[in-house]
Amino acid sequence: MDETEVERDYSIRRKLSAIFNKREADFSSIDDFKNYEEMVEDIIYNLVNYIDVEKTNRQVEQYKSCLL
Repeated sequence: MDETEVERDYSIRRKLSAIFNKREADFSSIDDFKNYEEMVEDIIYNLVNYIDVEKTNRQVEQYKSCLL
């Protein structure tokens, strides 16, 4: 990763940490928690690398709306 990607990754992680902030104790199984972590990492990867940005942003908004 070059410096720009690192800064973008950090910025996106910081913003998403307010939304995706569940811990292992919030899940009934370790597999559910690992799936959650994988989903979050996929979202971050897509946003950092400009992959399916609109779809990914919709996914984030859907998740946020479920929290309300």
